[in-house]
Amino acid sequence: MIFRDNIVWDEFISRHDLIWDIAPTDWYEAPFLGNGFFGATVFFAKDLKKLYINLGHTCVYDNREITELDETLIKKPRLPLGKVCISFGGKILRVKLRLELYNACLRGEIFTNKGRIKFNCLVFNDADCFFLEYNELGEESISFSYEPSHGMSPRYYRKLKYGDELPKNYESPKSPYNEQNDGADVFVQPYFNGGGFAVAHLEYENRFFVGAVYSENENELTASAAGLVKNCLSDAKNLLKSHLDWWSGFYQKSFVSINNGIYEGFLYIQLYKLASASRENGRPFDTSGPWLTDNTGWPGTWWNLNVQLSVSPLYISNHIDIAHCINNTLFKHKADLYNNVPKQYRSDCAAMGRCTTSTLYSPVAEPGNTDMPNGMREAGNLIWTLFYCWQEYKMTCDKTVITDLVYPLLKRAVKYYLYFWYRDEDGKLHIPATVSPEYPDTDSPDTNYDLALLRWGCTTLIELCEEFNFEDATVEDWKFVLENLTDYPQTKEEGLLIAANTHYARSHRHYSHILAFYPLHILDPNTGEERNLIETTINFWQSKSKALQGYSQSGAASMYAMLGNGDKALSHLQKLWRGFIQPNTMYKEGGNPVLETPPSAATAILEMLVQSHEGYINIFPAVPGEWKDICFDGLLCYGGFEVGAKLADGKLEWIKIKSLCGNKCTVKASFSTENLYCDSDYERTDDNKYIFNIKKGQTVIFSAHDTVIKEPVKIKQKTMNCYGLNKRNKSI
Repeated sequence: MIFRDNIVWDEFISRHDLIWDIAPTDWYEAPFLGNGFFGATVFFAKDLKKLYINLGHTCVYDNREITELDETLIKKPRLPLGKVCISFGGKILRVKLRLELYNACLRGEIFTNKGRIKFNCLVFNDADCFFLEYNELGEESISFSYEPSHGMSPRYYRKLKYGDELPKNYESPKSPYNEQNDGADVFVQPYFNGGGFAVAHLEYENRFFVGAVYSENENELTASAAGLVKNCLSDAKNLLKSHLDWWSGFYQKSFVSINNGIYEGFLYIQLYKLASASRENGRPFDTSGPWLTDNTGWPGTWWNLNVQLSVSPLYISNHIDIAHCINNTLFKHKADLYNNVPKQYRSDCAAMGRCTTSTLYSPVAEPGNTDMPNGMREAGNLIWTLFYCWQEYKMTCDKTVITDLVYPLLKRAVKYYLYFWYRDEDGKLHIPATVSPEYPDTDSPDTNYDLALLRWGCTTLIELCEEFNFEDATVEDWKFVLENLTDYPQTKEEGLLIAANTHYARSHRHYSHILAFYPLHILDPNTGEERNLIETTINFWQSKSKALQGYSQSGAASMYAMLGNGDKALSHLQKLWRGFIQPNTMYKEGGNPVLETPPSAATAILEMLVQSHEGYINIFPAVPGEWKDICFDGLLCYGGFEVGAKLADGKLEWIKIKSLCGNKCTVKASFSTENLYCDSDYERTDDNKYIFNIKKGQTVIFSAHDTVIKEPVKIKQKTMNCYGLNKRNKSI
């Protein structure tokens, strides 16, 4: 039985290429390219006199010394690389650009009053180098130059630019310098404490190469950067082939087609974006990915929502290899996680504060210590991150994820809470005052953020001990906590509160107080009392709209998907599109570029198609009424199953389940007929669940009709290629 192998992938993906017939002039409009480390955004000066190629690298950080109370984003931030400037002989009249997702390549034409430039460019998949090939037509000609960045913390530069209060004791960085090396033009930016990075560019006939290197040894930077671009020149043919091979294979790991190109295309653009922003051995997703701007206030990595939301669609969409960058980072820097807690707890505890940069150094205050900065008083961020690592295990059955990472780190993260709980007059266990992310002035015990994470942590540790036969005396402590921990602070009118003494009194963009429902799935929407609590909480949260942001809508969409309400989920995605999604699908908050919200919207779309967190695979659990035709294949579910299904005119036609691990499988689905074909024995329950055993590597087919994906679902012409700057984008 053939499924997504029938898809002509380059044609399918091309219907969602981003197109510009208006010149992009900033980050939120620009085409973006990247190989998981090195990246570029391409946009024009506001006066259209120059074309800029703004460069970034996820591994380039300042290296100043830092103490516990220093501002990380000032002392050890991501550093911008500067930009290439392309000047034209004539006046730019119009542009025509196309970002080809399948090839991860930007092609275009720039028309001037002297002729035109035809070009294609990309960031090599296997080299930190931007490659541009061009033809000068008519009397038009172009020239290249490089503008180094200011070399300082973008956060400091932003404060300087806008006249904000500047941090004390910040010394200006060393100045960049220019050197020539065998035809390559090299700019070196020294780090404050030795080492640095270098950007080299090289022109040869009608080709242009610009790449970046970084090192702790400043003396080797010039030769290394020059060597990079010269090697790319000599090996361009092989680099191009490996680039195209990697990207074509990337897309074919899973397939989703929906009869609305706005959402189908958006999903594939987010997958392209995340593959451009990190890789298995790459950095975790920070606020900007490789597309750092020189004046963002957020040149670092946030662990109280941003990382989690950015990585979230990679699990269901079967791109675990890229999501594994989170696991690798936690494992590599686990010593930082130990040292983030006060010294007396480091032998058996671990935690992570709000923000990190080049390492995972982010000290955490003792719960109850209200004198420390808010970013140090978020005690649960590590547990929330480990929830996503745990999802990798649930979907792949890779036991090393648990034994090498999740179990030992989760045990330490939970232990940190256990040092501080106390009994009140009610006899229950309570958590001293911490901060619920993004809600100001919490200063109250029992934040729902911490209670939910502690409950999930203890429950998961107990389950892992049973599953893996771990002999751990601490199991009794975890059971004791679950039996005695205070209930979630709540009221009948508001639902879940922020904390015991903190009502949801002001608009709150974050859903940190609702984690017990989403994404942790502790509260059960299938029971009347808990469903009412969930719905009351969501409605009250959304009723105070002043501070709600884009991820407030993507979060609400996921929550309604979990409630089985596809129409409500779609309505929140529509709010996100109307108010927050930028022409190139990027996102901004507070005047800063931010990465995380669009990927979280992609997660909501996937969760409307399939869910598996309740112990069974739920096919089309929250499909909006207007999504009549859908097919997907290769999506990952708990238990190690790759899943496919087809909905035609609102009716379920078939389901495909492939077992990666050989576990027993339960599927919930509503077919329009009782006469089903299945190539395996199964048991059917009264609530439309099908239970069967599938051997490892075996595929099972449920079918009411045709079981072949012959072509993608048809979408309206006006929803094809609707991102970028074009007439279709304006109609979204």
